[in-house]
Amino acid sequence: MIGNASDIMTKKVISAKYNDSLKKAIEILAENKISGLPVVNDDGMVIGMITESDIVKFSGKLHVVAAISSSAWLNPYTDVNSKNAVEKGVEVLDTTHVYDVMKKSVITVNANDSGMKV
Repeated sequence: MIGNASDIMTKKVISAKYNDSLKKAIEILAENKISGLPVVNDDGMVIGMITESDIVKFSGKLHVVAAISSSAWLNPYTDVNSKNAVEKGVEVLDTTHVYDVMKKSVITVNANDSGMKV
């Protein structure tokens, strides 16, 4: 028997705010061992979605990638041992907002919608 969306949905949703930094979103993803977050506005309404894939694509465009020897992100064309390179990578992630990278088109359903619709 297929119930409603409320029967299968996650009730304690972990989300990011649209004005959070990418650094904060990455920390939330890592701490919770998840690969995506709904993005909410100041009223708690879902306005988008950000995933690890979105962040990797954005980082690739800027040539900012994860450093294996560090938890920081940095430019692959610089010396990984350079403190400036690590600081620059962290700065990019700390000054870019989730809104600038997230997918802005999301599909939602109401809690009372049938499981078939979901």
